[in-house]
Amino acid sequence: MRILFQILDYRFEAGMIAWVMHRLTGIALFFYLIPHVVVTGRMIAAAHMGDKAQAVAAFEDIYALLSGDLVVLLEILLAGCVLFHAINGLRILLIDFTSLVRRDQWLTRWAFRLWVVFRLPSSPY
Repeated sequence: MRILFQILDYRFEAGMIAWVMHRLTGIALFFYLIPHVVVTGRMIAAAHMGDKAQAVAAFEDIYALLSGDLVVLLEILLAGCVLFHAINGLRILLIDFTSLVRRDQWLTRWAFRLWVVFRLPSSPY
């Protein structure tokens, strides 16, 4: 319980928020890859089937599964995760391999701004 109060008492600055979000988006992308590989493998297996009717039926089954509202929402979240993870990864590279380590807070704020600027046009809503 004491640790929880210490965490809640911590002052979350931009760098800490970026660190946490980078880890969370990385975990989300990892768990996205599992069903992605399964679905892609099933599509490839269906394409290599000898019977074209079975391949078309398998494609239609997967398409019906992936065209639901929940999957569309998850795809929108996925785009945001990929974009943030990429922009923040570039920020980390700049900090690690240049002399911009003193400008960490400035780079972090610009990473968040770039994410918002690039995320808004990519959202269907």
